[in-house]
Amino acid sequence: MDDLKGRWATIKGRRVFIKEGQSLTEAMKESGKFGNNQKEQVSVYGNMKDIIKQAKEELEEYVKQEPDWEKRDPKKMDAIRKKMFDAFDKEVEKHKFYSEELEYIIKEKGHGDLTYKMALLDLDTIAGQEKFEIDTSPFSLSTYAIPKGGVVDWGSKPENSYRVSDHWNFESKGQVHCKLKDTDEYTQKVFLAKYINGKYEIMFKYE
Repeated sequence: MDDLKGRWATIKGRRVFIKEGQSLTEAMKESGKFGNNQKEQVSVYGNMKDIIKQAKEELEEYVKQEPDWEKRDPKKMDAIRKKMFDAFDKEVEKHKFYSEELEYIIKEKGHGDLTYKMALLDLDTIAGQEKFEIDTSPFSLSTYAIPKGGVVDWGSKPENSYRVSDHWNFESKGQVHCKLKDTDEYTQKVFLAKYINGKYEIMFKYE
């Protein structure tokens, strides 16, 4: 593959070569590493992870070289961040949106929290596969994909629904809400998780 233009990405623990101009789905199919399951869940973060890691390392190196924040060149730092934004924009361009609401949030409100928007893009993919409805919290950025007719409230969530959020195992009104299966600790990280038997099982982590 030395003569081909593109890049390698790790998707669900499997190395996949994505040719220049090729979609993630096409690259997965061509790799032959994911079987024929049309509902194989793949995070857009996995497709961008190498680019994000490289940009973060460049930022960290620049900060080390210029420890005085007042002397740092904001244009240079923005140029490094732009690599992540451009990579995400390419994913958005290729994506066929299912939810108009999520499309608006991702496209019309700027890059905002890029990590959160990557999670919302994955949520849109899952909602489209399951034909689920989107429900947003009036109190936070938490966003849900739920079966049609399902209801999200403080006391319960629809079985097999999905949630994107940056807070888990939090206490409110005397109860612990949005419990994670793997830990009881209050967690402030962006996850996409599935609600099964009263707890959320993490599908994707965005770091």
